[in-house]
Amino acid sequence: MKKGLKKRIISLLLAICTLVTLIPLQVFALQETERISPFTDVSVDDWFYEAVQYVYENDIFNGTNESEFTPNGTMTRGMFVTVLGRMAGVDTDIYLAP
Repeated sequence: MKKGLKKRIISLLLAICTLVTLIPLQVFALQETERISPFTDVSVDDWFYEAVQYVYENDIFNGTNESEFTPNGTMTRGMFVTVLGRMAGVDTDIYLAP
């Protein structure tokens, strides 16, 4: 290979590397699929929407039934203990239901 051709190839590779570093990293990031909230009583306009999404996506709260979160409801001691257990990573499968 001639010296001039080697220099051109190296220059081209350096130029490509420089251009690649200018591309934002978000282009290469994998898009995570976000679980959509199934709750009919929580809308995107509610001030607590992001908090409800967070606890639902991280399996901390599941809602009071399949379609309601009941954001204005009261939390029972059983719900509180369940949330603490989920946050602590307790395996509830080893406990028998009465």
